[in-house]
Amino acid sequence: MAPSAVGRLPAKVVRPERGAAQQVDRVARGRRQPQARRPAQAELVICEQAIDITYLPTWQGFLYLAVVLDAFSRRVVGWAMGDHLRAELVVDALEMAL
Repeated sequence: MAPSAVGRLPAKVVRPERGAAQQVDRVARGRRQPQARRPAQAELVICEQAIDITYLPTWQGFLYLAVVLDAFSRRVVGWAMGDHLRAELVVDALEMAL
């Protein structure tokens, strides 16, 4: 196969053989598997988030930015900006994320 314009090979679709045993998801990807003893309870989804704090230089000083990212969708779910680097900046970003 010839490389595409950006230097990558085209994606190849891999399908399992018919009648092959289904593989078990051993990683669980942030989800708890439902317990056999509690069949009426739905799956519990655990929210995994990452927080980043950075500063932006401006003419009047530094502007601090706290960002909360959803690890699954990789989207910004909360943010806060301020002229200080105190804990309340992160708390405001977390409250916005909830």
